[in-house]
Amino acid sequence: PSSGMVVDGGLTISEALESTATGVLAVQGFLLDDGSGARFCEALAESYPPQCGGASVLIVGYDEVVSVPLMSAESTTWTDDTFVVFGEIIDGVLTVDPKVTG
Repeated sequence: PSSGMVVDGGLTISEALESTATGVLAVQGFLLDDGSGARFCEALAESYPPQCGGASVLIVGYDEVVSVPLMSAESTTWTDDTFVVFGEIIDGVLTVDPKVTG
């Protein structure tokens, strides 16, 4: 397996989940928290409030390093635009690395 991060806009959630790379990766997605835990989503469904569409992972530690505009309605918080975080995916959980910022 290769090591290190992939940059240039970051990997999609699907690419990151399928990657054999180890260590910190650059991953792009939408943030969505419906009260059951924050998820990093490959896409957002057009429902209101939105739901994750496509692949998604739980995300932890993003609030320490990421400052993005958030939308909120009906106990759900989300981002309208994708953004990139740097972290490791282990057992379906993306843990943001606070030492690496984009």
